[in-house]
This record gives sequence, structure tokens and C-alpha cells, in this order.
Amino acid sequence: MLALLRFLFRPDLAPSFQPGFRVNRMKSGGLDRWDGRVIAQTDDGVLVEWPRNGASWERARELCIQG
Repeated sequence: MLALLRFLFRPDLAPSFQPGFRVNRMKSGGLDRWDGRVIAQTDDGVLVEWPRNGASWERARELCIQG
């Protein structure tokens, strides 16, 4: 069981986002921010510009691409 959890939470499995992608942020099972635009991605996270409240660093695993 522990090996499975380690596999699922490996940092190299985090999704990759290209600059310009439109994203939403999911927390606690629902969307809490939407319509963001990816500015950059580093090993530390994804810089997203939101329509309200400016830009912020987000965890890649909390973001989903608008489709």
C-alpha cells in the first residue's frame, strides 16, 4: 500500500501546462477559481494569472485545463 501511495504522489507525475493554456483550480472537490491563464511553469508550481486577484503560484495537480 505504501509503495502505491509513493507512486501516485511522485513529483515527476505532475501535469505539464504550456503558457497560454486556460485553466481552472479544483479544491475540496469543486472549482474555486476559474478562467485562469498559465504564464509559466517551474518545478515549484504553475504561475497563473486569474481574472480577479491577479497572478498566483498554484500546484500543478490542483489545475485542470478548460475544455
